[in-house]
Amino acid sequence: MVYSLKCSLKAAVCLSALATAATADVVTLRSFDESITISGELLDFDGSKYVVRSPIGVVQVDALSMRCLGDACPGQDATGGDAEMVRVAGSQSVPDDLVPALVRGYAQTVDAEVEGDGVTDGTGALSLRTPAGEAVVDVALNLTNSAEGLGALGAEEADIAISTRAANESESFRIAGGGAIEDRQNVLALDGVVIVNHPANPVRAISAQDLPAVFSGRISKWSDLGGFGADIKIYARESTVGTMNVFQQQVMGPAGARLAPNVTILDSDEEISAAVARDPFAIGVSSFSSLGDARAMAIRGTCGVQTPVNAFTIKTEEYPLTRRIYAYSNSDIAGGHGERMLDFALSDDGQIVVSQSGLVDQRITARPIDAQGVRLASAVMDNGTQVSFADLREMMGDLVTGDRLSLTYRFEFGSSRLDSRALGDVERLASLLSTGDYANKEILLVGFTDAIGDPEKNRLLSQSRAAVVRDALLRAAPQGSLEDIRIRAAGFGEASPLACNDTDTGRQINRRVEVWVTDLERQASN
Repeated sequence: MVYSLKCSLKAAVCLSALATAATADVVTLRSFDESITISGELLDFDGSKYVVRSPIGVVQVDALSMRCLGDACPGQDATGGDAEMVRVAGSQSVPDDLVPALVRGYAQTVDAEVEGDGVTDGTGALSLRTPAGEAVVDVALNLTNSAEGLGALGAEEADIAISTRAANESESFRIAGGGAIEDRQNVLALDGVVIVNHPANPVRAISAQDLPAVFSGRISKWSDLGGFGADIKIYARESTVGTMNVFQQQVMGPAGARLAPNVTILDSDEEISAAVARDPFAIGVSSFSSLGDARAMAIRGTCGVQTPVNAFTIKTEEYPLTRRIYAYSNSDIAGGHGERMLDFALSDDGQIVVSQSGLVDQRITARPIDAQGVRLASAVMDNGTQVSFADLREMMGDLVTGDRLSLTYRFEFGSSRLDSRALGDVERLASLLSTGDYANKEILLVGFTDAIGDPEKNRLLSQSRAAVVRDALLRAAPQGSLEDIRIRAAGFGEASPLACNDTDTGRQINRRVEVWVTDLERQASN
């Protein structure tokens, strides 16, 4: 996965010291806006870049941002022939403007203009053209649902699939052709399935036990939740859509509950939020990106840990109903505009577009220790952990002067392999630290586990997983770029649960490696 373009697509030219067998073929390369023209001997072409010996030396030129003129130009796609086609399928649950906005953002990086209006009823087409009207790339959009998008990708009827859930085993096999699905899977954005009520309702949080009871109708009065004596009016969506799929799997299914027959079914998360915002006695299932004027309720675990809903707890995936928005791709987009579009979407510039659409982006943010009351409270609650006061004091000694970054690394189930999002976040952190803004800082990678098993073994496991992240970070960073930064791996086992340990979701939240930034303490010279 690539999160920053190797060359500036705007400039489209990178100086190179390549030594390649020369030919006598002469070409002229011209940028789409005609601001750059390079003529010279074509030394190499690999489908994505030209290597040309020019009067200023040997240069590498991005083939997707330039037109090649001359008899020696390799292939019609490079010479302004028929445009490449990128087919995007998948979930209509993402904001309507997300994919078109990402395409428009990418167009700016290649000096192209965009024709087309975007998405109407899930379908649409966008065309990227040079200022002179020549074809660059066409994008076909067919957004229905995650299952159909993943199916189209597996059947080679789409090049990119947007999904509000991870591909299942059979879908993964068809997409990856029996290979590693991680090579085809990227986390595009984050969102949260939220329980919404009216801002004036005095019930601001709901317990994990009461949640399925309310939506199944077993609890029907707000007074049973500490509120008014009125009846609870429930809003939800069809069970097949992404929002309700997460809710069914994580809330209703484990409790063996079904939606009450008197639930009002609406067509979109936005409609649910709007309906609840008008009714002080209503409750509904919506999404963080579609919150509107409704209030998102905190969810309280069986052990008493209460997780608020905000962008930070969704970025760290500590909010229990966080969901990932995935972008899957096929191998045919490698080296073309499809791959570059996906690279742009995952870059910081692309993630700004993601944020503007209402989803939670993956750009790195920081939060000081004094803004993390949940951590301090949960550390001393009865959550099945076996932690001494000395352990807590040691942990707080490391963290008390630091800021926590929103990056939180998790692993594939039952292994020490970083999951697909974590692999991307390694690249993000390496890129951030390579800027020099963190010189003379200490980066503390802190591992934690759930409370299952021997506490001492859990501490060793947490230390080991923090070291896995450190080693991956050092491999990902450009050589020498982290010399002024101290990177330390530490593990505190089950010392800081951020969810209850009595559920699978809670244990998964607690198994993590956090990233903290502190000032290095300097010894005073004598």
